[in-house]
Amino acid sequence: MKKIISGIAVLLLLAICHTGHATVIWQESFDSFTKDYDCSQAVCTVMPPGYIGFGSNTECKNYGNPNAQVTTSAERSNPGTANKRGYRINLEEQCWPTGENILVKDLGKNYTLLYLRWYQRDSTTSFQHFQKLFRLKQSNGQILIPEFMLNGSSIQMNLWDAQSASNHFFTGYTLSLHYTPGTWVCYEIKIDLVNKQAEFWVNGVSKGTLNATWWPDGWYIRYVEIGGNQYGTTWVYPKEETRDYDDIVVADSYVGPDGAPASEVPAPTNLRILSQ
Repeated sequence: MKKIISGIAVLLLLAICHTGHATVIWQESFDSFTKDYDCSQAVCTVMPPGYIGFGSNTECKNYGNPNAQVTTSAERSNPGTANKRGYRINLEEQCWPTGENILVKDLGKNYTLLYLRWYQRDSTTSFQHFQKLFRLKQSNGQILIPEFMLNGSSIQMNLWDAQSASNHFFTGYTLSLHYTPGTWVCYEIKIDLVNKQAEFWVNGVSKGTLNATWWPDGWYIRYVEIGGNQYGTTWVYPKEETRDYDDIVVADSYVGPDGAPASEVPAPTNLRILSQ
């Protein structure tokens, strides 16, 4: 009898330790595009297939490259490989006001819970104010902006929201201390609008949570804008810094870095049923 009970316990342990995969709402590697797409206008009429908006900052200086690009130079695995691409924003000299560097995706329906996972590579950490990474919108406008922003003397992930019109930082990760320019990092942010919570991960490690009790009921997310406007750089002509995005995933549960989902705990091995 004890052997049977022990066997059941092992089966339960296996079931608990092995969780399911996330259901993907939208994902983008940019690798299906057979050509590059460049945008050097505030609103570009030719855009990558599957997107509803493509625009670039035309209010600040341009140093030779379109500010918004889908390009082989932004590919994460093997830059320059044929038919392998990522999304690049060319960051120009500081000016204000500044225009939008964006690529806009319609998710197809409204969501109140999503996990946004992306890989990002920056050529610099020399930001002095804010660098918008995404705009999350419903039909009547934006509700949330994940961005890197100056918090005192530290550059940290900020989640601005339209309800409070103020900043809310995840203080567990400081870009200027923890990021090496020119390297790819896996970022992920959870947005739970019903329970009014957010969480931020870097390379699969949680860097803070936010209990946003002030978020109103009824919010949803329909549109994801990659990019936004960026302000507060110190470089001057002819220096042009870059920000690259690749392997973006929007899902209904935690995604984690490429490979086995970080939320999936490996099942234990070499277990024996002991008799007593």
